[in-house]
Amino acid sequence: MTKYNEFEETAKEMDTLALSGFFGEDVRELTAKRDEMDINEYLYQTVKLWIDEG
Repeated sequence: MTKYNEFEETAKEMDTLALSGFFGEDVRELTAKRDEMDINEYLYQTVKLWIDEG
């Protein structure tokens, strides 16, 4: 298995955990809406969530 394949598998596992609510409702909602956002909006929302929770 290549490093990329390992990364891809890990990303899928993280998505499964996020969508199950393991990391909280805010992360679940952000993950669910990720494909509807462009990368800049997704990164902005991710950092905003991190700062707001901090």
